[in-house]
Amino acid sequence: MAPQISQSAAMRRDDICIHVSPANRARLEAIIKDRNSSSKAVWRAEIVLATADGLGTNAIMKRTGKSTGSGFRPGPMG
Repeated sequence: MAPQISQSAAMRRDDICIHVSPANRARLEAIIKDRNSSSKAVWRAEIVLATADGLGTNAIMKRTGKSTGSGFRPGPMG
């Protein structure tokens, strides 16, 4: 059963702001595309990019297919 996502899930987060340089964004995207990357590395790269794009927790959960119950911790220290 998929988690229920509220209509506000696509709202941008103003309280968490990280900047990912173009070079680091390219590295993270390469991790996501590399079939030899561990699923944990891919999942974390997706979370970092989504956070940098300003997505909130619900939108990130929807994008990554993970829930807070699976150890999801948004933000740079997660």
